[in-house]
Amino acid sequence: MGILIEPIPARRRKAPETARVINQCVGRRVRTIRTASGHSQEHLAQILGLSFQQVQKFESGASRISPDKLLNIARHYDMPIAWFFEEVPTDLLPPSAAAEAERNNSQTTHYRLRLEVGRELQYADDRLLRPLLELLRSSNRMDTEGMA
Repeated sequence: MGILIEPIPARRRKAPETARVINQCVGRRVRTIRTASGHSQEHLAQILGLSFQQVQKFESGASRISPDKLLNIARHYDMPIAWFFEEVPTDLLPPSAAAEAERNNSQTTHYRLRLEVGRELQYADDRLLRPLLELLRSSNRMDTEGMA
């Protein structure tokens, strides 16, 4: 009669709460910029040399994005690295980063507006796009002339 020994299931190490929150905030930003650019997870995965499942894990916060991958994402979408951390609660940031986040608030608003406008323009009718383009050009000319 042999002794039956059941294997002890390996315990999966859980990320501390702070790391989990940061991973989720950064992942949401990756998803925001990817979808606003009209790209699929497969597209981003190909850029990073990963599987789309790994991109899913990044975006959900289930996996931490390594610094080199985050830098590649920032370069690809022409976004500052700090932008990916702007949703992180300020109490989790070092004091200098929290102060910097406050200073960059207007820049964040600008990026958000650009993303929202770009997303909405993807589905806009040409009858709206032409006058809107002329309005923007006219506004830009007025701004340029006003600065001179």
